[in-house]
Amino acid sequence: MKILITGASGTIGSVLMKYLSEKHEVTGIDKVSSENVLILDITNEQQRLRELLKNIDVVIHLAWDVKEAGTALDTSVAENKMMGEIMYALSLEQ
Repeated sequence: MKILITGASGTIGSVLMKYLSEKHEVTGIDKVSSENVLILDITNEQQRLRELLKNIDVVIHLAWDVKEAGTALDTSVAENKMMGEIMYALSLEQ
């Protein structure tokens, strides 16, 4: 199975990258550099993301701007909503 993990440099993403790659072909993307992770900004590199998604079976979307904290609506970071919408829309194209 071919899996794409967004937010792959984060705590959960890096653990999933490590263990899922033992049995699957895993591609990780993030705005933050780390081992075996492609640098990609979901909000600004949609064409590149679209190309990556062409051969992917499963997307695990974990990308999240950590400046957002809590659940109050006034603390929401617009980029987090945008990333979710982009991932959903591009996944439907596949």
